Amino acid sequence: MLERGLTIIPMVDTWLKRSCQMSGELQPFELLYLPRGVPIKLSQQPEMVDEEWERLRHQHIHLHRKAVSSALLWLALVCISIWLSEGSSDLRLLDSSPEAVPLRAKHGDTIRDARRGLGEALGVPPGRYLAKLWLQLLGKEILADSAPLASLDVDVNVCILPDMLENQLAKLAGVDSFSELQDAVELSLAQKRLKTLPQRFGVVCRSLEFLQLSHGLRHLPDTFHHLVSLKRLAIAHAPLSELPPGFAELPNLEELTIEACQLASLPQDIGSLQCLRLLHLSKNQLHSIPASVGNLCQLRRMMVDSNQIAELPATLFDLPKLSVLGLSRNLLRKMAVADGQLPQLQALRLEGNRLSNLPDGITGLKFLQELQLQANPLRPLPDGFGQLCCLRRLQAIGCLLESLPASFSSLASLEHCDLARNQLRSLPADLGRLTCLKELLANGNRLQHLPESFGDLISLRVCQLNANELTQLPDSFGRLGALEEICLVENKLTSLPSSFSELSSLRRALLSRNRLANIPEAVWQLPSLEEVELSGNCLDAR
Repeated sequence: MLERGLTIIPMVDTWLKRSCQMSGELQPFELLYLPRGVPIKLSQQPEMVDEEWERLRHQHIHLHRKAVSSALLWLALVCISIWLSEGSSDLRLLDSSPEAVPLRAKHGDTIRDARRGLGEALGVPPGRYLAKLWLQLLGKEILADSAPLASLDVDVNVCILPDMLENQLAKLAGVDSFSELQDAVELSLAQKRLKTLPQRFGVVCRSLEFLQLSHGLRHLPDTFHHLVSLKRLAIAHAPLSELPPGFAELPNLEELTIEACQLASLPQDIGSLQCLRLLHLSKNQLHSIPASVGNLCQLRRMMVDSNQIAELPATLFDLPKLSVLGLSRNLLRKMAVADGQLPQLQALRLEGNRLSNLPDGITGLKFLQELQLQANPLRPLPDGFGQLCCLRRLQAIGCLLESLPASFSSLASLEHCDLARNQLRSLPADLGRLTCLKELLANGNRLQHLPESFGDLISLRVCQLNANELTQLPDSFGRLGALEEICLVENKLTSLPSSFSELSSLRRALLSRNRLANIPEAVWQLPSLEEVELSGNCLDAR
Protein backbone atom coordinates (compact mmCIF):
# COMPACT_ATOMS: atom_id res chain seq x y z
CA MET A 1 0.00 0.00 0.00
CA LEU A 2 1.12 3.56 -0.75
CA GLU A 3 0.00 6.10 1.86
CA ARG A 4 -0.65 9.73 0.84
CA GLY A 5 -2.12 11.56 3.79
CA LEU A 6 -5.62 10.18 4.34
CA THR A 7 -5.53 8.24 1.05
CA ILE A 8 -4.14 4.75 0.47
CA ILE A 9 -3.43 3.38 -2.99
CA PRO A 10 -2.94 -0.38 -3.56
CA MET A 11 0.27 -1.07 -5.49
CA VAL A 12 -1.03 -4.54 -6.51
CA ASP A 13 -4.43 -6.21 -6.63
CA THR A 14 -5.19 -7.18 -3.05
CA TRP A 15 -7.88 -7.90 -0.45
CA LEU A 16 -8.78 -6.18 2.84
CA LYS A 17 -10.56 -7.64 5.84
CA ARG A 18 -13.77 -5.84 6.72
CA SER A 19 -13.28 -6.36 10.46
CA CYS A 20 -10.74 -7.32 13.09
CA GLN A 21 -12.06 -10.85 13.40
CA MET A 22 -9.60 -13.70 13.54
CA SER A 23 -8.53 -14.54 10.00
CA GLY A 24 -9.54 -18.19 10.33
CA GLU A 25 -13.17 -17.20 10.85
CA LEU A 26 -13.51 -14.98 7.81
CA GLN A 27 -16.07 -15.77 5.11
CA PRO A 28 -15.51 -14.74 1.46
CA PHE A 29 -18.03 -11.90 1.68
CA GLU A 30 -16.01 -10.37 4.57
CA LEU A 31 -13.15 -9.58 2.21
CA LEU A 32 -12.98 -6.43 0.07
CA TYR A 33 -11.20 -6.55 -3.25
CA LEU A 34 -8.92 -3.57 -4.00
CA PRO A 35 -7.73 -3.22 -7.60
CA ARG A 36 -4.27 -1.84 -8.17
CA GLY A 37 -4.21 1.95 -8.36
CA VAL A 38 -7.73 2.66 -7.01
CA PRO A 39 -7.41 5.36 -4.28
CA ILE A 40 -9.29 4.80 -0.99
CA LYS A 41 -10.00 7.84 1.22
CA LEU A 42 -9.78 7.35 4.98
CA SER A 43 -11.63 9.22 7.73
CA GLN A 44 -8.58 9.16 10.04
CA GLN A 45 -4.98 8.07 10.17
CA PRO A 46 -4.36 4.28 10.22
CA GLU A 47 -3.93 2.85 13.71
CA MET A 48 -1.94 0.00 15.23
CA VAL A 49 -3.76 -3.34 15.62
CA ASP A 50 -4.07 -3.91 19.36
CA GLU A 51 -6.68 -6.67 19.62
CA GLU A 52 -5.23 -9.38 21.87
CA TRP A 53 -6.25 -12.34 19.69
CA GLU A 54 -4.56 -10.76 16.69
CA ARG A 55 -1.37 -10.02 18.63
CA LEU A 56 -1.21 -13.65 19.76
CA ARG A 57 -1.93 -14.94 16.26
CA HIS A 58 0.53 -12.93 14.14
CA GLN A 59 4.20 -12.51 14.98
CA HIS A 60 4.42 -9.50 12.65
CA ILE A 61 1.34 -7.74 14.02
CA HIS A 62 3.37 -4.56 14.49
CA LEU A 63 3.34 -4.22 10.69
CA HIS A 64 -0.50 -4.38 10.49
CA ARG A 65 -2.75 -1.32 10.51
CA LYS A 66 -6.46 -0.62 10.99
CA ALA A 67 -8.02 1.82 8.53
CA VAL A 68 -11.48 3.42 8.57
CA SER A 69 -12.78 4.58 5.22
CA SER A 70 -14.65 7.86 4.80
CA ALA A 71 -17.39 6.06 2.81
CA LEU A 72 -18.56 2.55 2.08
CA LEU A 73 -16.05 0.68 -0.05
CA TRP A 74 -18.22 -0.11 -3.07
CA LEU A 75 -15.64 -0.81 -5.76
CA ALA A 76 -16.98 -0.35 -9.28
CA LEU A 77 -15.16 -2.86 -11.44
CA VAL A 78 -18.04 -3.00 -13.92
CA CYS A 79 -20.00 0.19 -14.47
CA ILE A 80 -23.31 -0.10 -16.29
CA SER A 81 -26.03 2.43 -17.02
CA ILE A 82 -29.66 1.47 -16.40
CA TRP A 83 -32.85 3.31 -17.09
CA LEU A 84 -36.54 2.57 -17.03
CA SER A 85 -37.99 4.04 -20.20
CA GLU A 86 -41.19 5.95 -19.75
CA GLY A 87 -44.10 3.80 -20.83
CA SER A 88 -41.85 0.73 -21.26
CA SER A 89 -41.68 -2.42 -19.19
CA ASP A 90 -38.12 -3.25 -20.23
CA LEU A 91 -35.29 -2.54 -17.82
CA ARG A 92 -32.21 -2.38 -20.04
CA LEU A 93 -28.62 -3.05 -19.04
CA LEU A 94 -25.88 -1.45 -21.15
CA ASP A 95 -22.13 -2.01 -21.06
CA SER A 96 -19.35 -0.90 -23.41
CA SER A 97 -20.84 -2.92 -26.26
CA PRO A 98 -23.56 -1.38 -28.44
CA GLU A 99 -25.89 -4.32 -27.76
CA ALA A 100 -28.22 -3.99 -24.78
CA VAL A 101 -29.37 -6.83 -22.56
CA PRO A 102 -33.13 -6.39 -21.93
CA LEU A 103 -34.41 -7.19 -18.44
CA ARG A 104 -38.18 -7.61 -18.20
CA ALA A 105 -39.52 -5.53 -15.31
CA LYS A 106 -43.00 -6.27 -14.05
CA HIS A 107 -45.28 -3.73 -12.41
CA GLY A 108 -44.42 -3.45 -8.73
CA ASP A 109 -40.91 -4.92 -9.03
CA THR A 110 -38.45 -3.80 -6.38
CA ILE A 111 -34.74 -3.09 -6.26
CA ARG A 112 -34.26 -6.66 -5.02
CA ASP A 113 -35.89 -7.94 -8.22
CA ALA A 114 -33.59 -5.73 -10.28
CA ARG A 115 -30.52 -7.01 -8.43
CA ARG A 116 -31.59 -10.57 -9.14
CA GLY A 117 -32.23 -9.80 -12.79
CA LEU A 118 -28.86 -8.12 -13.17
CA GLY A 119 -27.18 -11.08 -11.53
CA GLU A 120 -28.79 -13.42 -14.04
CA ALA A 121 -27.84 -11.18 -16.96
CA LEU A 122 -24.24 -11.19 -15.77
CA GLY A 123 -24.24 -14.95 -15.29
CA VAL A 124 -24.24 -14.79 -11.49
CA PRO A 125 -26.89 -16.95 -9.76
CA PRO A 126 -28.46 -15.37 -6.63
CA GLY A 127 -27.07 -18.00 -4.30
CA ARG A 128 -23.58 -17.08 -5.37
CA TYR A 129 -23.59 -13.33 -5.57
CA LEU A 130 -25.26 -13.02 -2.19
CA ALA A 131 -22.43 -14.99 -0.59
CA LYS A 132 -19.36 -14.27 -2.71
CA LEU A 133 -20.25 -11.46 -5.07
CA TRP A 134 -21.83 -8.22 -3.91
CA LEU A 135 -24.21 -6.62 -6.37
CA GLN A 136 -25.70 -3.25 -5.35
CA LEU A 137 -27.64 -0.50 -7.11
CA LEU A 138 -26.44 3.00 -6.26
CA GLY A 139 -27.95 6.34 -7.11
CA LYS A 140 -27.48 9.48 -5.08
CA GLU A 141 -27.85 7.22 -2.07
CA ILE A 142 -27.84 3.51 -1.40
CA LEU A 143 -31.23 2.15 -2.39
CA ALA A 144 -33.10 -0.23 -0.11
CA ASP A 145 -33.98 -3.64 -1.57
CA SER A 146 -37.65 -2.99 -0.88
CA ALA A 147 -37.73 0.26 -2.88
CA PRO A 148 -39.83 0.13 -6.08
CA LEU A 149 -38.13 0.35 -9.48
CA ALA A 150 -39.93 3.65 -10.03
CA SER A 151 -37.42 5.24 -7.64
CA LEU A 152 -34.51 4.56 -10.03
CA ASP A 153 -32.82 7.64 -11.46
CA VAL A 154 -31.02 7.90 -14.78
CA ASP A 155 -27.44 6.54 -14.82
CA VAL A 156 -27.70 4.31 -11.80
CA ASN A 157 -24.36 2.52 -11.31
CA VAL A 158 -23.98 -1.21 -10.77
CA CYS A 159 -20.87 -2.05 -8.78
CA ILE A 160 -19.59 -5.62 -8.87
CA LEU A 161 -17.01 -7.10 -6.56
CA PRO A 162 -15.59 -10.18 -8.37
CA ASP A 163 -15.12 -13.37 -6.44
CA MET A 164 -11.75 -14.95 -5.72
CA LEU A 165 -12.14 -17.46 -8.58
CA GLU A 166 -12.23 -14.65 -11.13
CA ASN A 167 -9.17 -13.11 -9.54
CA GLN A 168 -7.37 -16.47 -9.58
CA LEU A 169 -8.18 -17.04 -13.25
CA ALA A 170 -6.90 -13.58 -14.14
CA LYS A 171 -3.56 -14.33 -12.52
CA LEU A 172 -3.26 -17.71 -14.23
CA ALA A 173 -4.03 -16.05 -17.55
CA GLY A 174 -1.38 -13.39 -16.94
CA VAL A 175 -3.71 -10.37 -16.87
CA ASP A 176 -4.42 -7.81 -14.16
CA SER A 177 -8.18 -8.32 -13.97
CA PHE A 178 -10.77 -10.81 -15.12
CA SER A 179 -12.48 -8.17 -17.27
CA GLU A 180 -9.33 -7.91 -19.43
CA LEU A 181 -10.13 -11.36 -20.84
CA GLN A 182 -13.06 -9.90 -22.78
CA ASP A 183 -10.73 -9.23 -25.73
CA ALA A 184 -8.71 -12.46 -25.47
CA VAL A 185 -8.77 -14.65 -28.60
CA GLU A 186 -6.74 -17.59 -27.26
CA LEU A 187 -6.52 -18.89 -23.69
CA SER A 188 -4.47 -21.90 -22.60
CA LEU A 189 -5.02 -23.09 -19.02
CA ALA A 190 -3.44 -26.52 -19.42
CA GLN A 191 -1.66 -27.81 -16.31
CA LYS A 192 -3.34 -25.09 -14.19
CA ARG A 193 -5.55 -27.52 -12.20
CA LEU A 194 -8.67 -25.35 -12.13
CA LYS A 195 -11.70 -27.16 -10.73
CA THR A 196 -14.12 -24.86 -12.52
CA LEU A 197 -14.35 -21.59 -14.40
CA PRO A 198 -16.01 -18.42 -13.06
CA GLN A 199 -19.75 -18.34 -13.60
CA ARG A 200 -19.42 -15.20 -15.73
CA PHE A 201 -16.77 -16.81 -17.98
CA GLY A 202 -19.06 -17.22 -20.97
CA VAL A 203 -20.39 -13.68 -20.67
CA VAL A 204 -17.01 -11.96 -20.34
CA CYS A 205 -14.88 -14.06 -22.72
CA ARG A 206 -17.07 -13.84 -25.82
CA SER A 207 -14.10 -13.13 -28.10
CA LEU A 208 -12.36 -16.45 -27.36
CA GLU A 209 -11.67 -18.59 -30.41
CA PHE A 210 -9.38 -21.18 -28.78
CA LEU A 211 -9.62 -22.53 -25.22
CA GLN A 212 -7.45 -25.25 -23.69
CA LEU A 213 -8.18 -26.77 -20.27
CA SER A 214 -6.88 -29.79 -18.40
CA HIS A 215 -6.13 -31.28 -14.98
CA GLY A 216 -8.65 -30.73 -12.19
CA LEU A 217 -11.57 -29.35 -14.20
CA ARG A 218 -14.82 -30.83 -12.85
CA HIS A 219 -17.48 -28.80 -14.62
CA LEU A 220 -18.08 -25.91 -16.98
CA PRO A 221 -20.29 -22.92 -16.06
CA ASP A 222 -23.84 -22.58 -17.34
CA THR A 223 -22.81 -19.48 -19.29
CA PHE A 224 -20.40 -21.49 -21.44
CA HIS A 225 -22.73 -21.42 -24.45
CA HIS A 226 -22.27 -17.63 -24.65
CA LEU A 227 -18.79 -18.18 -26.14
CA VAL A 228 -20.16 -17.42 -29.59
CA SER A 229 -16.71 -16.96 -31.18
CA LEU A 230 -15.24 -20.24 -29.90
CA LYS A 231 -13.81 -22.40 -32.71
CA ARG A 232 -11.54 -24.83 -30.88
CA LEU A 233 -12.02 -26.37 -27.44
CA ALA A 234 -9.52 -28.85 -25.98
CA ILE A 235 -9.94 -30.50 -22.56
CA ALA A 236 -7.70 -33.38 -21.45
CA HIS A 237 -7.07 -35.43 -18.31
CA ALA A 238 -9.83 -33.78 -16.27
CA PRO A 239 -12.63 -35.33 -14.14
CA LEU A 240 -15.31 -33.72 -16.30
CA SER A 241 -18.42 -35.92 -16.32
CA GLU A 242 -20.94 -33.81 -18.25
CA LEU A 243 -21.31 -30.77 -20.47
CA PRO A 244 -23.36 -27.73 -19.38
CA PRO A 245 -26.86 -26.96 -20.70
CA GLY A 246 -26.87 -25.22 -24.05
CA PHE A 247 -23.41 -26.54 -25.01
CA ALA A 248 -24.66 -27.48 -28.48
CA GLU A 249 -25.58 -23.83 -29.08
CA LEU A 250 -21.94 -22.85 -29.74
CA PRO A 251 -22.47 -21.57 -33.30
CA ASN A 252 -18.87 -21.53 -34.57
CA LEU A 253 -17.27 -24.53 -32.86
CA GLU A 254 -15.13 -26.43 -35.37
CA GLU A 255 -12.93 -28.66 -33.19
CA LEU A 256 -14.02 -30.35 -29.97
CA THR A 257 -11.52 -32.46 -28.03
CA ILE A 258 -12.42 -33.96 -24.65
CA GLU A 259 -9.84 -36.70 -24.11
CA ALA A 260 -9.05 -38.85 -21.08
CA CYS A 261 -11.77 -37.27 -18.96
CA GLN A 262 -14.77 -38.94 -17.32
CA LEU A 263 -17.42 -37.78 -19.76
CA ALA A 264 -20.43 -40.08 -19.36
CA SER A 265 -22.83 -38.65 -21.93
CA LEU A 266 -23.20 -36.19 -24.79
CA PRO A 267 -25.98 -33.62 -25.27
CA GLN A 268 -28.81 -35.14 -27.29
CA ASP A 269 -28.72 -32.10 -29.56
CA ILE A 270 -24.99 -32.31 -30.31
CA GLY A 271 -25.96 -32.42 -33.98
CA SER A 272 -26.69 -28.70 -33.72
CA LEU A 273 -22.94 -27.97 -33.88
CA GLN A 274 -23.20 -27.40 -37.60
CA CYS A 275 -19.62 -26.12 -38.03
CA LEU A 276 -17.98 -29.08 -36.25
CA ARG A 277 -15.16 -30.69 -38.24
CA LEU A 278 -13.30 -32.60 -35.51
CA LEU A 279 -14.87 -34.60 -32.67
CA HIS A 280 -12.29 -36.29 -30.42
CA LEU A 281 -13.80 -37.99 -27.35
CA SER A 282 -11.40 -40.88 -26.71
CA LYS A 283 -10.75 -42.36 -23.25
CA ASN A 284 -14.01 -41.35 -21.59
CA GLN A 285 -16.99 -43.27 -20.18
CA LEU A 286 -19.48 -42.86 -22.99
CA HIS A 287 -22.07 -45.62 -23.40
CA SER A 288 -23.84 -44.24 -26.46
CA ILE A 289 -23.74 -41.63 -29.21
CA PRO A 290 -26.85 -39.47 -29.81
CA ALA A 291 -28.66 -40.03 -33.09
CA SER A 292 -28.37 -36.31 -33.85
CA VAL A 293 -24.67 -36.85 -34.66
CA GLY A 294 -25.88 -37.65 -38.16
CA ASN A 295 -26.65 -33.94 -38.61
CA LEU A 296 -22.96 -32.97 -38.36
CA CYS A 297 -22.68 -32.55 -42.11
CA GLN A 298 -19.24 -30.86 -41.90
CA LEU A 299 -17.63 -33.51 -39.67
CA ARG A 300 -14.35 -34.86 -41.07
CA ARG A 301 -12.77 -36.70 -38.13
CA MET A 302 -14.52 -38.53 -35.29
CA MET A 303 -12.60 -40.46 -32.61
CA VAL A 304 -14.46 -42.12 -29.74
CA ASP A 305 -11.88 -44.80 -28.94
CA SER A 306 -11.63 -46.33 -25.46
CA ASN A 307 -15.20 -45.83 -24.31
CA GLN A 308 -17.99 -48.28 -23.48
CA ILE A 309 -20.11 -47.94 -26.61
CA ALA A 310 -22.03 -51.10 -27.47
CA GLU A 311 -24.15 -49.83 -30.36
CA LEU A 312 -23.87 -47.11 -32.98
CA PRO A 313 -26.77 -44.98 -34.23
CA ALA A 314 -27.69 -45.69 -37.86
CA THR A 315 -27.42 -41.98 -38.60
CA LEU A 316 -23.65 -42.08 -37.98
CA PHE A 317 -23.11 -43.80 -41.33
CA ASP A 318 -24.87 -40.98 -43.18
CA LEU A 319 -22.09 -38.44 -42.55
CA PRO A 320 -21.13 -37.31 -46.05
CA LYS A 321 -17.67 -35.86 -45.36
CA LEU A 322 -16.33 -38.14 -42.62
CA SER A 323 -12.80 -39.28 -43.49
CA VAL A 324 -11.56 -40.74 -40.16
CA LEU A 325 -13.67 -42.85 -37.78
CA GLY A 326 -12.05 -44.19 -34.60
CA LEU A 327 -14.08 -46.76 -32.64
CA SER A 328 -11.30 -48.85 -31.09
CA ARG A 329 -11.58 -50.45 -27.66
CA ASN A 330 -15.35 -50.28 -27.24
CA LEU A 331 -18.00 -53.01 -26.87
CA LEU A 332 -19.26 -53.16 -30.45
CA ARG A 333 -20.63 -56.46 -31.75
CA LYS A 334 -21.77 -55.24 -35.15
CA MET A 335 -21.44 -52.43 -37.67
CA ALA A 336 -24.48 -51.71 -39.79
CA VAL A 337 -22.75 -49.82 -42.60
CA ALA A 338 -24.42 -50.28 -45.96
CA ASP A 339 -23.06 -49.97 -49.46
CA GLY A 340 -22.75 -46.32 -50.50
CA GLN A 341 -22.56 -44.94 -46.95
CA LEU A 342 -19.57 -42.97 -45.59
CA PRO A 343 -18.47 -42.17 -49.15
CA GLN A 344 -15.37 -40.19 -48.09
CA LEU A 345 -14.07 -42.51 -45.33
CA GLN A 346 -10.30 -43.08 -45.49
CA ALA A 347 -9.49 -44.57 -42.05
CA LEU A 348 -11.61 -46.99 -40.00
CA ARG A 349 -10.29 -48.14 -36.61
CA LEU A 350 -12.16 -51.00 -34.94
CA GLU A 351 -9.43 -52.50 -32.76
CA GLY A 352 -10.42 -54.25 -29.52
CA ASN A 353 -14.17 -54.67 -29.99
CA ARG A 354 -16.33 -57.82 -30.10
CA LEU A 355 -16.94 -58.04 -33.83
CA SER A 356 -17.32 -61.58 -35.14
CA ASN A 357 -17.87 -60.49 -38.74
CA LEU A 358 -17.80 -57.41 -40.93
CA PRO A 359 -20.83 -56.24 -42.93
CA ASP A 360 -20.68 -56.69 -46.69
CA GLY A 361 -21.27 -52.96 -46.96
CA ILE A 362 -17.72 -52.32 -45.78
CA THR A 363 -16.47 -53.35 -49.23
CA GLY A 364 -18.22 -50.28 -50.63
CA LEU A 365 -15.81 -47.91 -48.87
CA LYS A 366 -14.04 -47.07 -52.11
CA PHE A 367 -11.63 -44.53 -50.61
CA LEU A 368 -10.67 -46.50 -47.49
CA GLN A 369 -6.89 -46.47 -47.00
CA GLU A 370 -6.49 -47.73 -43.41
CA LEU A 371 -8.40 -50.53 -41.66
CA GLN A 372 -7.61 -51.67 -38.10
CA LEU A 373 -9.33 -54.87 -37.00
CA GLN A 374 -6.94 -56.28 -34.39
CA ALA A 375 -8.21 -58.06 -31.26
CA ASN A 376 -11.67 -58.90 -32.61
CA PRO A 377 -13.06 -62.47 -32.78
CA LEU A 378 -13.27 -62.26 -36.57
CA ARG A 379 -13.36 -65.51 -38.51
CA PRO A 380 -14.06 -64.65 -42.15
CA LEU A 381 -13.47 -61.45 -44.05
CA PRO A 382 -16.21 -60.50 -46.56
CA ASP A 383 -15.93 -62.22 -49.94
CA GLY A 384 -15.70 -58.86 -51.69
CA PHE A 385 -12.87 -57.64 -49.46
CA GLY A 386 -10.64 -57.16 -52.48
CA GLN A 387 -12.90 -54.38 -53.71
CA LEU A 388 -11.16 -52.02 -51.26
CA CYS A 389 -8.98 -50.82 -54.10
CA CYS A 390 -7.46 -47.90 -52.17
CA LEU A 391 -6.59 -49.87 -49.00
CA ARG A 392 -2.94 -49.28 -48.11
CA ARG A 393 -2.73 -50.46 -44.49
CA LEU A 394 -4.47 -53.51 -42.97
CA GLN A 395 -4.02 -54.60 -39.36
CA ALA A 396 -5.84 -57.74 -38.27
CA ILE A 397 -3.65 -58.93 -35.38
CA GLY A 398 -5.04 -61.40 -32.88
CA CYS A 399 -8.26 -62.29 -34.68
CA LEU A 400 -9.47 -65.82 -35.44
CA LEU A 401 -8.91 -65.77 -39.20
CA GLU A 402 -8.42 -69.24 -40.69
CA SER A 403 -8.22 -68.15 -44.31
CA LEU A 404 -8.27 -65.10 -46.55
CA PRO A 405 -10.96 -64.51 -49.19
CA ALA A 406 -10.12 -65.27 -52.82
CA SER A 407 -10.37 -61.57 -53.67
CA PHE A 408 -7.65 -60.66 -51.17
CA SER A 409 -4.97 -60.44 -53.86
CA SER A 410 -6.97 -57.73 -55.62
CA LEU A 411 -5.94 -55.18 -52.97
CA ALA A 412 -3.74 -53.46 -55.52
CA SER A 413 -2.74 -50.55 -53.24
CA LEU A 414 -1.90 -52.58 -50.13
CA GLU A 415 1.48 -51.60 -48.65
CA HIS A 416 1.36 -52.83 -45.03
CA CYS A 417 -0.37 -56.06 -43.99
CA ASP A 418 -0.24 -57.39 -40.42
CA LEU A 419 -2.00 -60.73 -39.92
CA ALA A 420 -0.07 -61.87 -36.83
CA ARG A 421 -1.54 -64.24 -34.23
CA ASN A 422 -4.34 -65.70 -36.32
CA GLN A 423 -4.96 -69.30 -37.43
CA LEU A 424 -3.98 -69.04 -41.08
CA ARG A 425 -2.73 -72.26 -42.69
CA SER A 426 -2.05 -70.81 -46.13
CA LEU A 427 -1.86 -67.60 -48.13
CA PRO A 428 -3.65 -67.02 -51.46
CA ALA A 429 -1.93 -68.68 -54.42
CA ASP A 430 -1.88 -65.40 -56.35
CA LEU A 431 -0.50 -63.34 -53.44
CA GLY A 432 2.24 -62.10 -55.76
CA ARG A 433 -0.27 -59.76 -57.38
CA LEU A 434 0.19 -57.43 -54.39
CA THR A 435 3.04 -55.62 -56.10
CA CYS A 436 2.80 -52.58 -53.82
CA LEU A 437 3.20 -54.62 -50.61
CA LYS A 438 6.18 -53.41 -48.56
CA GLU A 439 5.60 -55.11 -45.19
CA LEU A 440 4.07 -58.53 -44.57
CA LEU A 441 3.74 -59.60 -40.93
CA ALA A 442 2.20 -63.02 -40.30
CA ASN A 443 3.88 -64.16 -37.10
CA GLY A 444 2.16 -66.73 -34.92
CA ASN A 445 -0.02 -68.49 -37.51
CA ARG A 446 -0.02 -72.07 -38.81
CA LEU A 447 1.47 -71.48 -42.25
CA GLN A 448 3.00 -74.66 -43.71
CA HIS A 449 4.12 -73.28 -47.07
CA LEU A 450 4.28 -70.09 -49.12
CA PRO A 451 2.82 -69.80 -52.65
CA GLU A 452 5.22 -69.86 -55.58
CA SER A 453 4.00 -66.39 -56.55
CA PHE A 454 5.57 -65.09 -53.32
CA GLY A 455 8.65 -64.07 -55.30
CA ASP A 456 6.55 -61.62 -57.33
CA LEU A 457 6.18 -59.27 -54.34
CA ILE A 458 8.68 -56.93 -55.93
CA SER A 459 8.21 -54.11 -53.36
CA LEU A 460 8.48 -56.30 -50.23
CA ARG A 461 11.06 -54.93 -47.78
CA VAL A 462 10.09 -56.56 -44.46
CA CYS A 463 8.80 -60.12 -44.12
CA GLN A 464 8.10 -61.55 -40.67
CA LEU A 465 6.88 -65.15 -40.52
CA ASN A 466 8.04 -66.19 -37.05
CA ALA A 467 6.34 -69.01 -35.13
CA ASN A 468 4.73 -70.79 -38.06
CA GLU A 469 5.13 -74.35 -39.43
CA LEU A 470 7.11 -73.65 -42.61
CA THR A 471 9.34 -76.48 -43.79
CA GLN A 472 10.70 -74.81 -46.92
CA LEU A 473 10.70 -71.58 -48.90
CA PRO A 474 9.64 -71.37 -52.58
CA ASP A 475 12.35 -71.24 -55.24
CA SER A 476 11.02 -67.84 -56.29
CA PHE A 477 12.09 -66.39 -52.93
CA GLY A 478 15.32 -65.05 -54.41
CA ARG A 479 13.38 -62.70 -56.71
CA LEU A 480 12.51 -60.47 -53.74
CA GLY A 481 15.01 -57.85 -54.84
CA ALA A 482 13.79 -55.17 -52.39
CA LEU A 483 13.77 -57.46 -49.31
CA GLU A 484 15.82 -55.99 -46.45
CA GLU A 485 14.62 -58.03 -43.46
CA ILE A 486 13.45 -61.65 -43.21
CA CYS A 487 12.33 -63.15 -39.89
CA LEU A 488 11.71 -66.91 -39.87
CA VAL A 489 12.38 -67.71 -36.22
CA GLU A 490 10.76 -70.84 -34.77
CA ASN A 491 9.69 -72.66 -37.92
CA LYS A 492 10.63 -76.11 -39.28
CA LEU A 493 12.98 -75.13 -42.13
CA THR A 494 15.51 -77.79 -43.05
CA SER A 495 17.21 -75.83 -45.84
CA LEU A 496 17.24 -72.57 -47.74
CA PRO A 497 16.62 -72.39 -51.49
CA SER A 498 19.65 -71.66 -53.64
CA SER A 499 17.98 -68.45 -54.79
CA PHE A 500 18.33 -67.14 -51.23
CA SER A 501 21.82 -65.95 -52.17
CA GLU A 502 20.29 -63.59 -54.76
CA LEU A 503 18.70 -61.31 -52.12
CA SER A 504 20.98 -58.39 -52.91
CA SER A 505 19.23 -55.91 -50.57
CA LEU A 506 19.03 -58.25 -47.56
CA ARG A 507 20.49 -56.68 -44.41
CA ARG A 508 19.02 -58.82 -41.62
CA ALA A 509 18.14 -62.53 -41.54
CA LEU A 510 16.74 -64.08 -38.36
CA LEU A 511 16.62 -67.87 -38.77
CA SER A 512 16.89 -69.11 -35.17
CA ARG A 513 15.18 -72.25 -33.84
CA ASN A 514 14.69 -74.07 -37.13
CA ARG A 515 16.16 -77.37 -38.40
CA LEU A 516 18.78 -75.97 -40.76
CA ALA A 517 21.75 -78.24 -41.31
CA ASN A 518 23.79 -75.86 -43.50
CA ILE A 519 23.76 -72.42 -45.05
CA PRO A 520 24.75 -71.90 -48.70
CA GLU A 521 28.22 -70.38 -48.85
CA ALA A 522 27.01 -67.68 -51.23
CA VAL A 523 24.71 -66.29 -48.56
CA TRP A 524 27.70 -64.96 -46.66
CA GLN A 525 28.71 -63.00 -49.76
CA LEU A 526 25.48 -60.95 -49.94
CA PRO A 527 26.58 -57.30 -50.36
CA SER A 528 24.15 -55.70 -47.90
CA LEU A 529 24.07 -58.39 -45.19
CA GLU A 530 24.72 -57.03 -41.70
CA GLU A 531 23.13 -59.52 -39.27
CA VAL A 532 22.42 -63.26 -39.35
CA GLU A 533 20.93 -65.13 -36.39
CA LEU A 534 21.20 -68.93 -36.54
CA SER A 535 21.00 -70.12 -32.93
CA GLY A 536 18.94 -73.21 -32.19
CA ASN A 537 19.65 -74.97 -35.52
CA CYS A 538 21.32 -78.29 -36.20
CA LEU A 539 24.47 -76.63 -37.50
CA ASP A 540 25.28 -75.42 -33.97
CA ALA A 541 26.75 -78.83 -33.18
CA ARG A 542 29.40 -78.56 -35.94
